[in-house]
Amino acid sequence: MSSREQGVVRTISTKEWYDDKKGQNINLYSFQLEGNNRWFRTGTNRPSCNQGDSISFMCNEKGNVDVRSIQKGDQTAALLQGTQARDLQPQRQPVSSGGGQSRDGYWAAKEENDKKKDARYQEQDIPRMSFSASQDRAVNLVAAALEHDCLSFGNMKKGEKLDYLLGCVDEVTDRFLMQSMGAGDRYKQLLNEGSSEAEQPSADTNEFVIGHNDSQDW
Repeated sequence: MSSREQGVVRTISTKEWYDDKKGQNINLYSFQLEGNNRWFRTGTNRPSCNQGDSISFMCNEKGNVDVRSIQKGDQTAALLQGTQARDLQPQRQPVSSGGGQSRDGYWAAKEENDKKKDARYQEQDIPRMSFSASQDRAVNLVAAALEHDCLSFGNMKKGEKLDYLLGCVDEVTDRFLMQSMGAGDRYKQLLNEGSSEAEQPSADTNEFVIGHNDSQDW
């Protein structure tokens, strides 16, 4: 829906843009009126007015101007008419994205929401996916070890064998998880830097050895 706007030109802006269809740079024009922060766009057509001119024109709700409708007039008359129009008509509300929220408010809220999503992805989703992938690899590795007779149960009872296999899976999972999250690389970096932090590795950075005692070998 189009509406007629009027006022005094405060500034005219030119922005260079690369047109993929034409394969060359083009200039895009826009302008603002005094007392109005809204930008009115005229596309590749330079507006037929200058800074300080009083003008009236037709534009749609997105601020796209019909350049053929631009008309210059007496500055004082335009200001008086603009003042009277503002007094008689309700104030124009910021363009809303829905739900009573202004366009600027929408983008600010979206940016904040995106930051929260990214933080959640880094802190929760990545570790969860890494753990799931590490556990799958661990199960496959332990299954392969069983299939090729690489595990020794010794004199374990049936129930003890299950606990032993579950322990193997847990230990291999932790090892793969450490590698996927870069913990091993960080520990090696600390060793190379001679940091005191690397002198005594914590339980989280110890190398994992599958098996619960020396008699249970791969």
